Amino acid sequence: MKRYLTVVLMILIAFGVPANLAAAKPGGSTKVFSAKIVITASMPTALVDQTVTLTANWSATLGINRTEWYIDEAAQPASLQIFRKDTKSGQSSFVFKGTEARDYALQFRIWKEGDISRDAAQVFTLRVNPAVLRYVSLGDSIATGTTTPLTADTIPYTDQFASSLKTANPGITVYRSAFETDGYRTNEIYDLLGLGDVSATVSTNQTLISAVAAADVITLSIGGNNLMQACKTDSILQPYDFFNPDLAVSDQGYEDFMSQYDDIMAKIHTLNSDALVIVMTLYNPYNLSDTTMHEHVDGYYIGTSAVDDGMNDLILGLADDFDYHVADVFTEFDQYNSDMSAVTLLYPSSWLRNPHPNQFGQNLIENLHVELYQLQN
Repeated sequence: MKRYLTVVLMILIAFGVPANLAAAKPGGSTKVFSAKIVITASMPTALVDQTVTLTANWSATLGINRTEWYIDEAAQPASLQIFRKDTKSGQSSFVFKGTEARDYALQFRIWKEGDISRDAAQVFTLRVNPAVLRYVSLGDSIATGTTTPLTADTIPYTDQFASSLKTANPGITVYRSAFETDGYRTNEIYDLLGLGDVSATVSTNQTLISAVAAADVITLSIGGNNLMQACKTDSILQPYDFFNPDLAVSDQGYEDFMSQYDDIMAKIHTLNSDALVIVMTLYNPYNLSDTTMHEHVDGYYIGTSAVDDGMNDLILGLADDFDYHVADVFTEFDQYNSDMSAVTLLYPSSWLRNPHPNQFGQNLIENLHVELYQLQN
């Protein structure tokens, strides 16, 4: 019976339920042992090497004579120990300093030596964050905020997101490593990560690889230029014609994306499986009223109804495989498909028109990233 009661007690403690056991006394009378332990911390989270004071206030129906703090089940000395006169209540404090960034299981236990019926414990989990947060941004001109030579650049979502990371993590130094360049396609990211030699302009970048491996947060914007290159012209005055693309070039860009994107995400995951990785879907910059171009671009992004073979289908479909999160910019911008001038610079019609996000569009993209970051933290 005693062994059975011990097992029951252990189960009750493991689930944070106050221990209740009937302790027989001479003459047949019984008293039930129960305890309440409340642990508070001087701060809800801490940084590496930052001191936190934990305080346990406890009370019990029967007297106890021992208390102990534990870190990951290893006993620790208390900095303050108070027993009330009847030994049925008291307070204990413990000064803690986490030396590495992780969740620590801190436990406070009360018991009476020699009496297994008087034993209770409470676990408190404290998260210790790194004193430095490393943010790596990868991508193209959406990430750089470039528009056109005669149009003011926007404040890109990457810059805004870096500022939001600082606001969300007071006391932490946020280091930003920017590896985004106007015109980048999946081809360039593929080569920079050391996956092959499919771009004529870049090669393996060990600095980028090391930054990705050490990052806490990674964002990626890529794929738009795989299609946009089809709109290039030989004209100096109008270097792009966004309504007369070379379909053979855009088809090749689509094929490149579909064959390279999974390798890119697999490599990032292999280099760093602990980072929070956020990638964005590709948006359609054309008004719904420009039926031919709108449907043509949607065909690349969404694919057919029978097979998920679109570029955005691939981005969404690989998220679980490579443990990344998707900022669904396609869906966010599609709310404005009757007037894409609200979020892009493709309208109104002019020789300066281009499909990049305007400032409001950049703000929307940043909001999606912040929402995902907050959900994970």
